[in-house]
This record gives sequence, structure tokens and C-alpha cells, in this order.
Amino acid sequence: MASVYIAGAGGRVGRAAAAQAGAVGLDVAASPDAAAAWLIALPRTVVEADLAHWTTARDVAVVDLSGAFKARGVGSYALLADDRRVWSGEPVGAGRLFANPGCIAGAVIAGLAHSGLRAHVTGGVHVTAVTAGSAAKASTRGTVRTGHLWWTHPHVAEIEQALGLACASFVPVVDYGLTTGIVATISGTASAEALALPADAGDAIDVAQVQHTAAVRWHRRVRAHPTLGVTFTLVVALDNLVFPAANAVAVAAAWLTARGRR
Repeated sequence: MASVYIAGAGGRVGRAAAAQAGAVGLDVAASPDAAAAWLIALPRTVVEADLAHWTTARDVAVVDLSGAFKARGVGSYALLADDRRVWSGEPVGAGRLFANPGCIAGAVIAGLAHSGLRAHVTGGVHVTAVTAGSAAKASTRGTVRTGHLWWTHPHVAEIEQALGLACASFVPVVDYGLTTGIVATISGTASAEALALPADAGDAIDVAQVQHTAAVRWHRRVRAHPTLGVTFTLVVALDNLVFPAANAVAVAAAWLTARGRR
């Protein structure tokens, strides 16, 4: 059985990654020397302090879930476009270092892609994301509160670089009563062609529908505003722990398959 090593396997992100690895038939190795793919589930500052350790050339794939690779411009942006290609269209097997998507950014990027809206967006997007307490630093406390970082939040740069769209506004909100999950609202203006997108069912989104799964659930509304032109609102829900973990494991599995290691 092919193996992955998870640095930080005891943390909440590491545990989610281990569960996803087991679900796709990958063994979790106790030592990095016993695995051909590594998943980094450590705090970003820890990874940045020893970046060379994780990036030094070696015949292993390294998928970083900490955000350090994204912040330092290391590797390929690894939100999967399909089971063989990362977001840029590059085959997974062509690279070795991968920057995993963040939870809010993943919701925005995947939601705009899956809903068919990405090709029609004009101008910047407005993002408000309500995330579970498990997305916040363990040292923070509260009830329902806004995050400290808005336009300087690292997911802003991630969204803008992946989509080629500006974030006109970005407000993260933490719901400490929620254990896992994100509900993100994305809005903006669109081309007239967006009016031809099929109407969806109009059902409410409940974060419970995606908790403990890798699913992305979305609802889209497009209308012709009398003064603003065509506007859209998109609501996206996913599990903030499982979705990134499942993506990271899928990247590792695809790399192992492409390199004949699985």
C-alpha cells in the first residue's frame, strides 16, 4: 500500500488529512522516510521557520496545508481542477511541491467555478465568509465576531491570483458555536450572458449538509438590476477541515499514481 507522511498528524487538520488518506486507501506512515508523499499540517510559522527542510529537492511530493508555500510563492497552487490537473491546468505529476488551497479561498474559487459564474464576472467580487471556530486560532475566543484581517487576509491574495479577479471587499466572520463548516457569500456584477444560466432550486443552504464531507454546495442568483446592470449573489458551503484535507490527499494520490508509486 502506498504511504503518506503527515507532519502534524495529531492536530485537527492532520487528523482530517489522516481520515481522508485512509478513505482512499493510503497508509499513514509514522516516518517521512517511509513515505513518497508528505502532507504538512503544521502552523504556518513553524513551516516558514524551516522552509528549506520541506522544499529541498528529493523524490517526494510535498503538499503544504499551512499556507507557508502560498505566502512564499513555493510550488504549484494545488486546488484540483480535476483528478489529474491542478488549478493552472498543469498535470499533478509534473510538479513536486504543492500549495494547498485555504478554506475560504477554496469556497470562493470552487464555488465560482462550479456555479458557472466565473466566466461572466465583471469587476471585483465582494466576499463575506462565516467560518466555524475550528478555522480560527486555538488561542482566540468569542461568540460570533469578525476576524482581525480583512483585505490583508492571506486568502484575499489567493483568490485574486487564482481567479484574476479583485476582491472589492472581504470580511471573515468566526462563529465559535459552529464546530466545522463555512458559508461564504460572493457577490458582484456580471455580463448579460449570466442571465442565461439555469435557475437553481432556491433551497436554503444548511452547513450541516456538508459537514464531515468534501462536498461543495452552492446556490446562485442572477438578476438584471434596474440601475446596476446584471448582478449576482452566490452562496457556497463546505467543511473547512475536510475539504482542504481531501484536496491535499487527492493531490498526493494523483502524484503517486502519475509517478508510478501507487
